Amino acid sequence: MRDSDCLGRLGGDEFGVLLSHANQEQALKKADILAAALENSPTSWSGHSIPVSFAYGAFELKAGDNPNTAMARADQAMYAQKKSQRSAAE
Repeated sequence: MRDSDCLGRLGGDEFGVLLSHANQEQALKKADILAAALENSPTSWSGHSIPVSFAYGAFELKAGDNPNTAMARADQAMYAQKKSQRSAAE
């Protein structure tokens, strides 16, 4: 992540990343890179490996989007990616 980007916990096990000066294509590429980094960093506790799964999505914030619209679009992007992951695994 760049110094201009922002990472925050949305609640529970949900996190968001705001990428400043990134379009849709760049955001998707960054999301793929972050996902690969998570997949390649196994989690362990007391010497035991803990399986971790996650879903992610990316979208471009548009002028006039309010926080509720942005969160709804982020959820839609995440569920679409999750569905495509399941389809690829079948």
